[in-house]
Amino acid sequence: MRAQAKVFPGVSPELQSEFVEMLPVLVRTLNLIKLVGDTMSEETIAHTMSKLEKASNLLTVVEDERLPKLLDVLIEKSDVLVSLLDKVGVLEKNGSLDKLLELGQAIGIVTDSLTENSIKHMTETALPLLEMGDQLLSSSLVKSTPKLVSAVEKTVQDIENEEPTQLSMLKILGLLKKQEVQQAMHFGVTLLGNLSKSNTK
Repeated sequence: MRAQAKVFPGVSPELQSEFVEMLPVLVRTLNLIKLVGDTMSEETIAHTMSKLEKASNLLTVVEDERLPKLLDVLIEKSDVLVSLLDKVGVLEKNGSLDKLLELGQAIGIVTDSLTENSIKHMTETALPLLEMGDQLLSSSLVKSTPKLVSAVEKTVQDIENEEPTQLSMLKILGLLKKQEVQQAMHFGVTLLGNLSKSNTK
């Protein structure tokens, strides 16, 4: 104890004894710290720093004041989210999800490939078609279509309700004298003539 008193003057013998007992543990701890420090390469240090940075980012997110509100909304809408996840799971199982993703990618590719020149070309091509459609819709033929459909329906009903009669040559000649028959024949002949002219152009 006298040697200890000389080394640690003013320290009680009991405390000196406890320190001597703890000295091996302290030495082993220091050796362990040194060993860890020796094995730390630049790569492991960078990896450790990356982990610490991620932990710091996580703490920043956790400390965000908006997080409790977000959690409240998620809990409140949990039934909707579960239903949505179930539907996504069904789409994934039957392959529809992959098809939707492929469709989205295809639309993105088409959108990205559209240049000013290609849009201009498409517009120039579509304009004549739109004008032709407008002319067709405003034509007398389209406007008279409801009347034509109504007349055809009435004709079908008349034929179904009447007994078919045989047309003799005299009856046919008599029908030819009717004005509506002559108008129909005139229309047919004129139409055939116009079709013939358009084919020869």
